[in-house]
Amino acid sequence: MSQFSKLLGIAVGTAAVLGVGGALFITKTERGFQLFLDWMYQRRFADVPLISPDSLAAALATRTPPLLLDVRTPEEFAVSHLRGARRVDSDTLADLDEIDLAGTDRDQPIVAYCSIGYRSGVVARQLQELGFTNVRNLYGGIFLWHNQRRALWAGDGLTGDSLSGDSPSDNVHPYDWMWGQFVQ
Repeated sequence: MSQFSKLLGIAVGTAAVLGVGGALFITKTERGFQLFLDWMYQRRFADVPLISPDSLAAALATRTPPLLLDVRTPEEFAVSHLRGARRVDSDTLADLDEIDLAGTDRDQPIVAYCSIGYRSGVVARQLQELGFTNVRNLYGGIFLWHNQRRALWAGDGLTGDSLSGDSPSDNVHPYDWMWGQFVQ
């Protein structure tokens, strides 16, 4: 039996006895969080390429960094985001025409991210369906990025450019109580 199967069995059993809160307690460690992420990505987004926080950090340090799409609400984005990210409101996910990608090369590297990678996985898949060939989903989303103590920036992005008026941030929006358990 794999380690993932064991953890999943423990989480399901704990959820049955203690509820969802108990299952989240089991996955509160970074390894537990990553096992949960692996399960989610494999089950829901097996067709969407992932990029690790390490690989994204390296790509952002190059002369031609990827286009970052933050797929969270304005409130989440204002608390913190990756520097240079373009916010894509999660309420418009069903209609990607509202994401202004006019003139964007279909081969340009694009990285979508959200809290843990679910909403951004949906957007990454939709971008692939629109013909974008180099789209990836950030593994672990902004939660894992934050948990690994990587730089975050705060600002509302109202200027259209998250580089303007941003300041460093040590916070990350927890989304809600349940998902916020993954933020360390």
